[in-house]
Amino acid sequence: MAQQLFSKSQDPVAWQMILVLEFLQQTWVNTASTLRFAELHDAIHSGLENMNKWYQKTDDTDAYFICLGQCSQ
Repeated sequence: MAQQLFSKSQDPVAWQMILVLEFLQQTWVNTASTLRFAELHDAIHSGLENMNKWYQKTDDTDAYFICLGQCSQ
């Protein structure tokens, strides 16, 4: 889903990054909680920690704030 979103777009996509990170985060949380992926639980949580680091950086980036303001108009 995330790759398709960005590969087909011809418009700026910075504002979509937050939505994609939230979607990926929820997908990974759901995946980590299933027995089928129990062996990957630790790896998935490591990935979630890394993703959270990048998600937190959006709070410190004016570009995301500006893009979200433009998107809502």
